[in-house]
Formats: sequence, structure tokens, C-alpha cells
Amino acid sequence: MPTAALQVTNLHANCAQVPALKGVSLYAMPGEVIVLFGRDGSGRQIILQAIAGNATARHGSVRIIGKETINDDSDEITHLGVGMLPSAGGISPHLTCEENLLLPCMENDTLGGGLSLSEIYEVCPDLKELRHTLGTRLSGAEKRLLAIARLLRTGNTVLLMDDLSNGLAPVMAQAFSNLILNLKQRGYTIIIGARDVDFCAALADRFYLIENGSITDTFNADALERRKSRLRTSLVGSLAETH
Repeated sequence: MPTAALQVTNLHANCAQVPALKGVSLYAMPGEVIVLFGRDGSGRQIILQAIAGNATARHGSVRIIGKETINDDSDEITHLGVGMLPSAGGISPHLTCEENLLLPCMENDTLGGGLSLSEIYEVCPDLKELRHTLGTRLSGAEKRLLAIARLLRTGNTVLLMDDLSNGLAPVMAQAFSNLILNLKQRGYTIIIGARDVDFCAALADRFYLIENGSITDTFNADALERRKSRLRTSLVGSLAETH
């Protein structure tokens, strides 16, 4: 049986001295897209932070490609190919899109090699159209797209992204969906924290529902349809608060 790209077992982590995660367990195989559904404050974001080594008082087990990382710092975890999409930033705004992609990469700091510029444009043609556009002139969604591409250039193969679809116009939501599916075909493992059921429906192999720091439901893609009503009820509070 192939080694899981990510295996989290009985993970606990603190945030501001308050226990945030209560024995979370999940896994992702190479090439899988996993969605963590949860309201803001549910523990959704802390799971991603804890996997990346940025949460406090972690204990339990977090294995990346079979290697235990629970006692590793974030730099050591990055070396294994784990990249987290920044909540803001992640690009140099006074450079063009292409100049951002040509900045010195950190391939020596990860186990895998980064995608070439031509490969970036292949999986994300929107960036090719924007290659001469300054970062200051990019929309928020375009900056997010470029930040993901920067992760790909640095050799990350396990990608952690929270609230990816927040505020996206339909055309950009489709661009992000296409990118995720392209990366999945290339064997990338992607963990998405989400509140938008419809955006994630066609992307993921498996879904987890996070409530009060615990996983309360786990199901595969073929079971999503009959759970949509419950999910929307669980997530509607956080969505309503954003409008």
C-alpha cells in the first residue's frame, strides 16, 4: 500500500493557551484533495497551522511521507515539501507576475524540485496572460493565484490552503478549480480548509467536518450530496458573518 502523503493521528494543539484541537485524525494519499469543512473558530485553520508546524503545544502524530514531524519546526516541515498558502501576501507587489515567478526559488530547501515557468503557465494559463502585470495591479484573487504558483516554484508537493474560494467571482472560482484539478492530476496532495460547499464539491476525494476542535463527520465524495443540507446548516453562520 502506498505511503500516505499526510497522516495525522490524535493531534492536539493549542492557540493562545486554549486547547484548540482535540485528538484530530485524518489522512491524505499522494494526489488526493482533502477538504476540511468548518466555521471560522471551529479549529479548521488551526489544523492547517499545526500540520505546517506553526501551532503551539502540538502533540500526537503528524507524518509527512512517512516521516514523523510532531517535534519538527516549520522550516524542517517545509523541507519535506509542505507549503501553506499565506492568508495575505506571498508575493512581491512591485514586481510583475513573471518577475515574482522568476525570483530565486528554494528548491534546495525541499525534497522535490519546483515547477518550471512553462509548467506553471501550463497548469495556470491565467498567470501567463498576467505575466507583465505588476503585483500592485493584480486583484486579490489574482494575487492569491500567484502566491500558489510561488509555492509550486519552490518545490512544495503537499499544499495547505484555507478559505480558498472566499470572495471569488465566478470566473476566478473556475480558474482556481481548474488549477486544483490540474495539480491533482500531477500528483500533488492538497488540503483545503473551506466554508463553501459548492466550490469544493467537484474537487475533493474526501471531506471532514470540523466542529469545536474535533472531527464530527468524515465522508467520501460520493456521499457529499446527501450531506449538503447538514453541511450548509453547520457552515451558514460563518458565511453569513462575512456579508
